[in-house]
Amino acid sequence: MTACSTMPSAIALLASLSAIGCTVRVDLTGTGEGGTPPAPYELLASGTDEDLRAIHGCSDRDVWIVGAIGTTLHWDGEALAVVPSPTTYDLRSVSCVRPDEVWAAGDHGTLMRWDGSAWHLYSGGPVDVVGEPLDYAGLARTGSYVWLIPSGLADRGEDPSTGVAYRWDGSNWTLIERGETSANSVFSGGGHLYVHLWNDRVQHWDGSGWSVTTLPRSNASSYRFTAWAASDEAGLLAGTDPDGELIAFALRAGAWTQVSHQTIEGVSPSAMAARDTDIYLTGHGSSDSTPGWGDYLLEIGGDGAIRWYGAPADVRGLFALDGSVLAVGNEGVVARITLAP
Repeated sequence: MTACSTMPSAIALLASLSAIGCTVRVDLTGTGEGGTPPAPYELLASGTDEDLRAIHGCSDRDVWIVGAIGTTLHWDGEALAVVPSPTTYDLRSVSCVRPDEVWAAGDHGTLMRWDGSAWHLYSGGPVDVVGEPLDYAGLARTGSYVWLIPSGLADRGEDPSTGVAYRWDGSNWTLIERGETSANSVFSGGGHLYVHLWNDRVQHWDGSGWSVTTLPRSNASSYRFTAWAASDEAGLLAGTDPDGELIAFALRAGAWTQVSHQTIEGVSPSAMAARDTDIYLTGHGSSDSTPGWGDYLLEIGGDGAIRWYGAPADVRGLFALDGSVLAVGNEGVVARITLAP
């Protein structure tokens, strides 16, 4: 690994690299002469072979995983357990509020709530402007609120002004107009909600109203963002440009900064998590110079260090624990990746 500077936080590091035009290239082989990534991960017994789509927790010992055909798993800090589910529709997002209140959402308007002992389908859930069940872009939390964002109504040709969000206050879902129908992903941090619309536009809820930011970028290329995360102190939106290069935007002090020179050759990011000032990015990479090294977890630490670890293939979701990261993916894969101290 070649580093240009050491900074006190992950976001400060990213912003600094961008500002000085420094390129960071990670030695993806671990030795410089070929091989596999260091720090092998531990595969956990999940009890399912269904594809797993999302993961979120209230604590290191209270983590929920959801996936295909209504699959739900719970991690108690020691082991995984399959939990009965009332749906066979695919679940794509989960948000833990407290041990007796967890929400999961998925296809065809599926919305479920965990009450501390069982999952229940939420009846009378939000529907779109023509009365059809919604597909959801995701769930997110801001403080005690849970947000549910529809994936969009553009395929029905509705007026963009009909775009909405739904907010749960502990008793009821409230419809809030947001003026944008598109929604690619949803993430939150520091009490703020962010909705990546499409390409270079991000919508922001600051607690009282919506605003839309066009991400600053150095060219007119179209971006495909595949990973996102935020904590109270750090945020990152990452993907690839048309040439397959990693493109990332750091969020700090409420503003987005393009991290145009934070590059890793041949990388395609798939999932992300944030904890305090640390950011974790996973995906698959290969290049002519480092053939076949495969899948990775990249840690951008709050201490300014950049570390990388081996990871399973096709990761769909990450959740950062104290000292490790849980990664979930296809065919029931759940892995625990131990981080360097």
